[in-house]
Amino acid sequence: YITFLGKLENSKGAEQFVKAMCRVLKKKQKKILINVIGFGTLREKLIAYTKSCGKYEYFNFIERLPNNQIIPILKNTDIYVSLNREGNLSNANLEAIASNCCIIIPESKKINGIDVFTDKLLPRNAVLRIKNSDDIKGLVRLINNLLLNEKKIFETKKNLEKIRQSLNDWDQRIQYEIKLLEKIMKS
Repeated sequence: YITFLGKLENSKGAEQFVKAMCRVLKKKQKKILINVIGFGTLREKLIAYTKSCGKYEYFNFIERLPNNQIIPILKNTDIYVSLNREGNLSNANLEAIASNCCIIIPESKKINGIDVFTDKLLPRNAVLRIKNSDDIKGLVRLINNLLLNEKKIFETKKNLEKIRQSLNDWDQRIQYEIKLLEKIMKS
């Protein structure tokens, strides 16, 4: 599975993702299924696009899912793609990290300060990167290479696992935030 999780809006790169996947499907080295999980103003346009390309049967458009159903999908995802223009430490991407997906994100935008911290948290061997959210050619090339070299998918997941294990889980993080707020309120 290749999965996109987020609002189907321009700011999330949903259209670029679907266009890239239709190009990947043209080469079709093997059976590929694509999850597009989310709702938004581009939903009907994206569905129509996949139909016009003759690739709709490979896409699984899921409008809304409760959180407890997202994790199993991510755990069965081979490649997770985020093209978020506003940064890649989103809840959806944190779920993908927690599920130990092979993740593709855009390069940081150092000039704007977007994802500079993400680069420190997620080294290049743990998360794969393309030039930017509009780099359809780069995304197609990277995914085609991964599909031809599944070892790279597992290697990336293994490297992400090391990072993931060093992060606090949700409960630990909430306790830290509560203690921090209590400390601020006392002073």
